[in-house]
Amino acid sequence: MADSKDKNLSFTYTEAKAGDVIRSADWNAANQELVRLEKAKVNRQGADTLQGPLTIEAALTVNGNVGIGTQNPGFALQIGDQNTVGSPRLGIVGRGATGNYRQWTLRTGDGSDAENIHKLRLRDEQAKADRLVVDEKGYVGIGTANPADTLDVHGALRFSGNAQQKVYGDSRAGRHAVVLAGHWDELEIKGRIIDWTGGNLHIGYDNAHSNDSLLIGNGKLKSVKVEGSTDLLIDSGKVGIGTSSPAEKLEIKGGKLQLDGNQQIIFKDGDVTNNLKLQLWSGYGLGINSGTLFYAAASTHSWRDNNGTNERMRLTTAANGGLTVLGTGKSSVAGDFEVLGNVGIGTSSPTAKLEVLGSGGGTVDFIVNGRLRSNNNDGGLWVASDRFVGGHTINKIGFWNNNAWRLTVAENGNVGIGTTAPDRGKVQIEGSVNYQHPNGYRYFVNRTDSNSTTTGHNSPYSLYASSFIGAAEFNAFSDLRIKDVEGISNGASDLQTLRQLAIVDYTYRDKDRNGSKQCKKVIGQQVAQVFPQAVDTHTDIVPDIFRAAASSNGWIDLVDHELQTGERVRIFPENSEGETYIVEDVTLNRFKVSLDYAGMVFVYGREVDDFHVVDYDALAMLNVSATQELCRIIDSLQTEVNDLKSQISAAKAASLPVAAL
Repeated sequence: MADSKDKNLSFTYTEAKAGDVIRSADWNAANQELVRLEKAKVNRQGADTLQGPLTIEAALTVNGNVGIGTQNPGFALQIGDQNTVGSPRLGIVGRGATGNYRQWTLRTGDGSDAENIHKLRLRDEQAKADRLVVDEKGYVGIGTANPADTLDVHGALRFSGNAQQKVYGDSRAGRHAVVLAGHWDELEIKGRIIDWTGGNLHIGYDNAHSNDSLLIGNGKLKSVKVEGSTDLLIDSGKVGIGTSSPAEKLEIKGGKLQLDGNQQIIFKDGDVTNNLKLQLWSGYGLGINSGTLFYAAASTHSWRDNNGTNERMRLTTAANGGLTVLGTGKSSVAGDFEVLGNVGIGTSSPTAKLEVLGSGGGTVDFIVNGRLRSNNNDGGLWVASDRFVGGHTINKIGFWNNNAWRLTVAENGNVGIGTTAPDRGKVQIEGSVNYQHPNGYRYFVNRTDSNSTTTGHNSPYSLYASSFIGAAEFNAFSDLRIKDVEGISNGASDLQTLRQLAIVDYTYRDKDRNGSKQCKKVIGQQVAQVFPQAVDTHTDIVPDIFRAAASSNGWIDLVDHELQTGERVRIFPENSEGETYIVEDVTLNRFKVSLDYAGMVFVYGREVDDFHVVDYDALAMLNVSATQELCRIIDSLQTEVNDLKSQISAAKAASLPVAAL
């Protein structure tokens, strides 16, 4: 480059050796550079642009602006400009004696990040994290790249040191000295909060200004915690939670009070005269009366399940109130249980000291393992309202029905049926039952020795037995004074009747009930044909079917049953007592009854209304009359024989031939 005073010459350093030729242009350029640097050291005016690195080993004084990354610096030191895309950085690197180092940069957002471009960031380059951010609104973020308030700290904020730590604020009219907002899980205070100015401390969001010493607002502060042995003391005044105007020392509105662990509520008031210690509402609460802990309620005490929905027990507090247990579980009382009123089981309105209202019918509603005892002679058991089993008179027990004693057991063991004074035998029966067809007499008696036809008679049974009766002797009532005698029976006719009776050999069909021994007696139907007055009929069950069958839904499968609708039939379900059922429907091989049983049954037989019974006393007396007639015949024949013997003897004496007699 030519030598010129007005132009800077380009100088490139090259090392020369002894004897080398130095070009004039290089010499001039080197001298010019030395002059320029010397002048810059003292005072340099104007702007210079450096293309490479600049190393300054001594002091550097710049009276104008210095630009890094910009040719038009507008500030004493400007890094980057608005016309260049990028994120200029001011780097600070520290290195320790052991060689460890840390790189920090003061930078803006990079050019591709529209959100960060307006933020000033103090960045830890090793951790690749922004430690402090200031955005265009003046918000400062510590631990966050997006501060949401003037100071947004993500992490703990600690005040430490021996000197008193303070947080100052502007508490002029309409402002709060300190406002803690947002969502707080916990506010932990390990020291003291002191109001040096006599003002108020408000914790919460947007609390209205008030004269409350401590105001915790809008529920966004979850708890106030005092740790260690520090006490929370309120010397005077009232505490309101959920209310700004507490009416008592502590008032909680719209929330709950929870005590965990072994905490207690202790009342130090010594007044125990109907003192309602814990009042839940007006007239409702828990109190003490002398040595009694009582529960107060205007109408009802109620015990419920854990969510308070389903009631399990209720106690009404009226003078005529009572206790109702609604749960279906077991209740037990270890000691004595005294009830001054009535007790109802299955009923809410018992009419006696103990009333058990069950399902009725064949169900068992009351069971005891021991005995039931009455402490007086009139004690007993009523069935409905007109039947009674119990004591009567003195030392007697009986059955009362239809306004009269029907059965009595005396103290000597005598049993009276129809009498309360059984003294004629161990069993004394007074009265009878007319056992006959409902349409009238079952037979007519036509006697060949009578000019009239009888219309039959009732059968007044006092004792009816379906099986044997054993006794040493049977005595029938036969006093003349109880009879209207019509005459001596016609022996000849009785003999003819007796000769018509058929004596048969037989066994019973129902051998389980009657045994299997051979019998020699009469048949009722045959006796009725020749001696009807010795026969009576009544309604009974006969074993005319006597077969097993299958039962399902009331239908009995039985081939050739020959039953008719409306008839009654005795059926024994397996392992059960037999009952008589009305036939509701029939088919050839099935019939239907009201039997709710599925399985095998035994069809015993049908009910008949002409079951024949024989008066064997009448047969015996018929036999007596016929025997007497035979005796008369024998006597007459004997007389004739004697006459013939006399004649034969006389003829022999007269030597007359016997043939002549």
